[in-house]
Amino acid sequence: MVSGVAEYLATQLDAVRKAYPDLVFVERNIQPDHIHLLLIIPPRISVSKAVNILKGTTSRALKKRFTFLSNVYLDGGGI
Repeated sequence: MVSGVAEYLATQLDAVRKAYPDLVFVERNIQPDHIHLLLIIPPRISVSKAVNILKGTTSRALKKRFTFLSNVYLDGGGI
């Protein structure tokens, strides 16, 4: 990841954790081209809902702060 992106992603994941305290981050490892998360998701939240929360929140924040990320994909879609 470009300098600053990984750090900002970490802060956004912390914000998600605060907004959704039922999602427990057991492990978090941010690599240059991907991340690994090990979560405890309570039964009342589906896995797809948890992934949607994580990807939606972090993707939106990253694209707003680092505008070059919108140009990474040919269709201008999400990350």
